[in-house]
Amino acid sequence: MNTTYEWLYDNYALPRLEELRNAGNAQMELLVRDFPLSDWNCIEVLDQLARLRSQWGEEVFALGVQLGMQLTFFSGHDM
Repeated sequence: MNTTYEWLYDNYALPRLEELRNAGNAQMELLVRDFPLSDWNCIEVLDQLARLRSQWGEEVFALGVQLGMQLTFFSGHDM
């Protein structure tokens, strides 16, 4: 990987991603605590929420890549 990209990831993206993950985990745990669930059911609900978060993150990433490619394409052509 390009050293500039590595630096940006390590110093900008990674800390922010960790903050977002920790905040999301805290919100999910607060949500689960409000329901009368067994320990096993709490784990199942948290697992499902984590799967949804991962799926949505992948979809948003893919949309961002598509948008970036389109902007790159259009910036190289006269409109």
